[in-house]
Amino acid sequence: MMSGNKPRTMVFSAKRDGVHGMVAGSTGSGKSELLISLITGLSVTYDPTVLNFVLVDYKGGGAFKGFEDLPHCVDIITNLQGEGVTRMFTAIQSEMQRRQALNAETETKNIVDYRQKGLHETITPTPTCSSSLMNLPK
Repeated sequence: MMSGNKPRTMVFSAKRDGVHGMVAGSTGSGKSELLISLITGLSVTYDPTVLNFVLVDYKGGGAFKGFEDLPHCVDIITNLQGEGVTRMFTAIQSEMQRRQALNAETETKNIVDYRQKGLHETITPTPTCSSSLMNLPK
């Protein structure tokens, strides 16, 4: 990633940084460009069985245009589809319940423990991260 004319490296660690983040800035500051760069970089780095996205764009839907055919992209939700928001929360809740049941069934604490035990190679793949990337108006 570039900052001015200097290359920068971003390192995300769920263990060190936590599993939630936020991108904030004024109009024109590059929030959408940062999210597009993150989606692109993560998509070429990780297989869709390891990483999925639910992209949320509350600025009309244009920011994530082109990602709808990406195998990592579960859905793109915009403020133009009221039922889409409800569907997104239902899907996220269902995925959380599925993972909790899988952890109980396999006696694992979390996705890291699940993968360290090699279970991802024998049981239905579980993406490490289902990210909801949001593009909200100022």
